[in-house]
Formats: sequence, C-alpha cells, structure tokens
Amino acid sequence: MFLGLNKLFFKIWGERMSNKRSEPDSHQPHNTHIIFLAPIGLIFMGGLASLYPRPSGLLGIILLVNLVVSGVWTWIGFRKMLDLRPRWRGVYTITHFDLFFLYGAIFSWRGISERLGSALLMFGLLILAAWVGYRYREAILSEVLAPTKWLTRILYFVATGGGGGAVVGMMVGKMDSDIPLYLVYIVFLLLVMVIHSFWIKIEDPDWDPKPYREKQE
Repeated sequence: MFLGLNKLFFKIWGERMSNKRSEPDSHQPHNTHIIFLAPIGLIFMGGLASLYPRPSGLLGIILLVNLVVSGVWTWIGFRKMLDLRPRWRGVYTITHFDLFFLYGAIFSWRGISERLGSALLMFGLLILAAWVGYRYREAILSEVLAPTKWLTRILYFVATGGGGGAVVGMMVGKMDSDIPLYLVYIVFLLLVMVIHSFWIKIEDPDWDPKPYREKQE
C-alpha cells in the first residue's frame, strides 16, 4: 500500500512538472507548490497549543479535525494544480496562516491564564488585527514590501525574530514563562495584520506599492 501511494504521488508530481514546463512563459511565480507545506505549521503550533501547559483532549480533537480538512484541501489543490491560480493560492495560504496564529494565541492564552476574560481580550485583538490588516492593506503592504520608515524596520525585526527567540528562551528556562508568551502573542498580532494586508494581492495580483505611494504624496 505504501509503495502504491508513493507511485501515485510521484506520478502526479511528474504530471505537474510536465504541465508547468509545457506552459508558455508567464508571470506565474515559481515553486508555488511550496504552499502545500502549510499543514506542517498547523501540526507544530496546534501541537504546542494542545500540549502546553498540559495536554487537552478537546484541543487535540479539534486539531485532528483541522488536519483532516486541511489534508483533503491540500490534496485536492495539489492534484488539480490549484496553486497556479493566484486567488486560490492566496485564500489557501492566508487561511492556514490564520489557523496557525489562532493556535498560537491559544498557546499563549493557556500558558498565561486560561480565563474567559483573557480569552475574549486576546482573541478579540486577534480579530481586530486581521481587520486592520485588511482595511489598510495597501498602506501596510507597501511598507512591508519596501519599508520607508524606521518604525517599520523595527517592527519587522521584532515580528521575525522576537517570537522564535521568546519560545526558545522559555524552553531553555532562561525567561519567566509569562514574558515570552506575551511576546509571542504580540508578534502574532503583528503578523496577522501583515498577512491580511496581502488580500490586496489576491484582489489585484499586479498590485504594486509604487503607484500607491505616488498617489499619497
């Protein structure tokens, strides 16, 4: 059975590569199939959220359901080469990022307090960050793609390095557990805002920050 699945996988992969090579030169980005690694992120962050600070059977079941749905969605997308469609690729990617950050927020919340009030505040801010990212998507994405302000560069540094450093610090016991959890949560808020600014690229794949900036000047 395992060998049969392997043969099927490589057969489909060969068809994909053959179809891509046979397509005329276009503006399609290369290696779009890398997005199908997204479920790995769910396994990692969902696993942390389910196990820390103690195992949760309910979260484990929710994660399993998420992974099954994600796996089916991923298989259909891979089989039908849907990653070549910008809109499908964008929706698929943002949805998986949202789930990743949601599990990250659960991870932080469980480690900090697990109180209802904290949950309402933390998940409410997560939704607000997504709304801000979408509402001001042009302004945010133009800064992400070509930073012009020193504050943007600082936030970028914090968002890309702070979360990972906090988790490592917590794991090796060098920091009080609440501090890195708050930092992870803040980093995720920033990243949610950035990820949702990419909706502008789904709506208009040819969008470029330069005309937007010229219009603002």
